[in-house]
Amino acid sequence: MIVVIDGPAGSGKSSTARAVAHELNIQYLDSGALYRAVTYLFLKSEQSLPAFFESLYSAQLSFEFSNEFQVNLNGEDITSAIRDPKVSAQVSTVAAMPKVREYINNLMNSAVQHDVYIADGRDLGTAVFPNAECKFFMIADLETRAKRRHQELSLKGIAARLHYLSTRWDQHYQKLNCAALNESLLESELFGYEAGAFTGASKRREGRFEVANNGTLFLDELANTSATIQEKLLRVVEYGEFERVGGSKTVKVDVRLIAATNEDLPALAANGEFRADLLDRLAFDVITIPPLRERPDDIMILAEHFAINMARELEMELFSGFTSKATDVLMQYDWPGNIRELKNVVERAVYRNNNAHVPVHNIVLDPFASVYRPKTRIKTPPASYTPPSSSVSTDPSHEPTYDKSVPANTIQEPLTNSPKTPDNTPSMTFPLDLKARSQAFQITLLKEALKDSQFNQNTTALKLSLTYHKPRGYFKQYSLIDLSFQPTLTYN
Repeated sequence: MIVVIDGPAGSGKSSTARAVAHELNIQYLDSGALYRAVTYLFLKSEQSLPAFFESLYSAQLSFEFSNEFQVNLNGEDITSAIRDPKVSAQVSTVAAMPKVREYINNLMNSAVQHDVYIADGRDLGTAVFPNAECKFFMIADLETRAKRRHQELSLKGIAARLHYLSTRWDQHYQKLNCAALNESLLESELFGYEAGAFTGASKRREGRFEVANNGTLFLDELANTSATIQEKLLRVVEYGEFERVGGSKTVKVDVRLIAATNEDLPALAANGEFRADLLDRLAFDVITIPPLRERPDDIMILAEHFAINMARELEMELFSGFTSKATDVLMQYDWPGNIRELKNVVERAVYRNNNAHVPVHNIVLDPFASVYRPKTRIKTPPASYTPPSSSVSTDPSHEPTYDKSVPANTIQEPLTNSPKTPDNTPSMTFPLDLKARSQAFQITLLKEALKDSQFNQNTTALKLSLTYHKPRGYFKQYSLIDLSFQPTLTYN
């Protein structure tokens, strides 16, 4: 027998199902927990679909209900692990896969053949258990449902709050860090690609814009996007359409776009480093978050929150708070690293305190502070090189010298070791070896440019107005730098 409690997200169906199961002492089937378990397996497969489905079909996924719904993966209880915010953030993406829905539906159908169950989940009554003996449909007003979802996801940031407190709250919420991917990968991730678009693209894949259709897409570090990506973003924002990589079919979407950056976008636009027209379209509304030092009332609230979470992670039975001295240190510090720095300082203090019954007293703001901290920078010398064996003289006294006040990317005539004529041009003594003399000039110029650039090859190329690979050819030809040299960092 199966009793189904159906309804939209946030309607209270899970709470009701658990309460009824406990009151009547019957089995409880939490479909959401099963989807989180599969998502947990997806993240363990590093989001590789072939590896994910291979592990999914070979895994032993089971569940049981005593005081709560427990999920086991290969005999291991993963109930706590699937509550991780990283898992929750990817559930909607994984649940949208047809093969995943089929797998979960078969798992639930096989479980209810002999026992009495009460199950909750969206569309379970029609899609999974159409022949259920008893069906209920939970309803709640939009404001109530939105508040419940907001409470569940209140720690996911402002973008998530904007999504879950809006009318799009029950649709997909996607997020992407633009700084974590190069241009080609970012384009594929945002807009998807067609089968055969590039090597390894065996089948069509939807991008984040398609997945977030009718929902919200949050782009972090927007300033790191290239001009090409910005152009496609402008088209999506302006017209709601784009083409997948390698495709010609126009895809139409309705997506609310939220972007974040720690850069001054108007200044970048003024300097031509960011599209001004895209900035105009994105700036429908702008929220500027003040630094933590301007929000002193938040410091201790956040500090206690981070401390409690750290105590749980260390399996402490409780957190005993901060002493007055510790509180004063936290309140008087300027927090140049904002919330990330506060979190790190508090977690370090709780870890070093290591006593659940003693309040945290010592706050270490700078863990690098030490009398033994190195005072000077120890720079590894550049790799040694062997001068080329040729007719060119390698005696430093025979090498021409150059005026270092002249920019390194300017070709100069030698100042010494070459007599000058009255019109200030070097005198020539013929016969001479033109090839050898040209090589000597190139070698000297390359040496000076390398020295001026602190042996940075990319900077050297810029100073000589060359592409990156051109001077590398000269370095190899004249054995100026060992290109196979790989520096090794060691600690004493």
